[in-house]
Amino acid sequence: MERKWIIGIVVALAVMVSVLCWVVRPEHAYGTTVGKTTGGLTVIPPLLKGTLQPTSKKEVVRARRFELVDSNGGLHAVLTLSQYSTPELRMADRDGRVRATLRVRGDNVPVLAMADEAGQERALLFLHGNGSPELCLRDQKETPRIIAVVEPNGVARLLLTDADFTAKWQQTAP
Repeated sequence: MERKWIIGIVVALAVMVSVLCWVVRPEHAYGTTVGKTTGGLTVIPPLLKGTLQPTSKKEVVRARRFELVDSNGGLHAVLTLSQYSTPELRMADRDGRVRATLRVRGDNVPVLAMADEAGQERALLFLHGNGSPELCLRDQKETPRIIAVVEPNGVARLLLTDADFTAKWQQTAP
């Protein structure tokens, strides 16, 4: 049963990343409009627009912390508020180590972070306040080694660094 939960969480995480990547793509960069088909793909309206509003319905469960546990009481995920009063979803592997975190930082930047078995955050996906998505891949010491950014004007940037975080190669594509 634990494996099914992990697989379900990974699939949900993949869907969230896919939706996030789809939503942050500027339509003007692809010459498409919502609802039109281009190159065999239909551009759909973003699913993440809007804000969350509290409801007064009695069917709603409200709490400061939600925990997902298996039939043996093993903790696999926690949804809570961070130190900045922003949401944070932490998901653990079968051994209880946090492997993925989806959070909104104190500066309102959403971040998806994935950690290795040692707990080091190795892959991060950000969506900065100016609309720029960023992917950061780190080594075992959490030094950024590959950084990919798409700026608000549509310019893509790729940076490769060495273990001392010295730029070794970078490329910009308009």
